[in-house]
Amino acid sequence: MLDHVGEITKDVDRLVIRMDRAQKSVDAAKESLRMCQISMEKIQRRRFKLDLMEDDKSHLDSTSHRNQAQRNHLETPDPSLGLKQQELSMNG
Repeated sequence: MLDHVGEITKDVDRLVIRMDRAQKSVDAAKESLRMCQISMEKIQRRRFKLDLMEDDKSHLDSTSHRNQAQRNHLETPDPSLGLKQQELSMNG
């Protein structure tokens, strides 16, 4: 009977050790998952910032093109103004 109790005690000790190892594995997996979630959040924040920067750049590019077109239009002499100047100089 005592031998039987000794065997049961050894079995329980082995089970406790296995449970402890399993708990450590679970804890390590939870920590790994937490670190992955943190990394994912950082990546999402960077991606969001890059999307915002891309939107800003796109907006600036379109504004820059529009402003350049306006400047080009202003720098190009109006042909009708040239005729008016010629008429004034002929009349004046």
